[in-house]
Amino acid sequence: METVPATTVESAASDAVPTSRTGARSAGARAAVEEGVPAETRRGYAGDWQRFTAWCAGTGRQALPATGDTLTEYMSCLRGEGKSPATMDRALASFTVAHAAAGVHKPSTIGVRRVLKGYETERKKGKDRCRRPRRAGAATPPVLRRMIATMDTDTAIGRSDTAVLLLGFSLAARRPPLGTATSWTGPTPPRSRRG
Repeated sequence: METVPATTVESAASDAVPTSRTGARSAGARAAVEEGVPAETRRGYAGDWQRFTAWCAGTGRQALPATGDTLTEYMSCLRGEGKSPATMDRALASFTVAHAAAGVHKPSTIGVRRVLKGYETERKKGKDRCRRPRRAGAATPPVLRRMIATMDTDTAIGRSDTAVLLLGFSLAARRPPLGTATSWTGPTPPRSRRG
């Protein structure tokens, strides 16, 4: 098995910014590119890469360049550990960035994408409420009234925010015009269409 020096792997993960393959970027351009990657993203990618390389070392696989089968096996392992699809997706992004930073070709992700898609479907259909994706509840008229009560309508921004809330509620609820949005008490009975 061919190995890559640890310094190459560490710099690939910690930089989280693909280097120019031609070496034509100036120091200022490199700094500008690096500013576009938030520090939290860098830390996340570095942690993902560190866990992946540890897994590769434990299973006798090569981390850089990784094969599509290696990534698929690793994602299956994360699935078995109950990691969220969002965590797995970020790990996949960190592999792509690390390969680009090291100047090696990115492995195939077809198998990985199928593992992720199947896992997301399984979680959506699952009976365990803790594992399902969380969704926020819809705002109801009483909630909207409480939100509007906190607005300072003496200021332009307060009036603007109130208008946005009323407009958003009206459009999302597909209810009567704005003036009646705060007085709405329940569903409107359907009108009969008699000719």
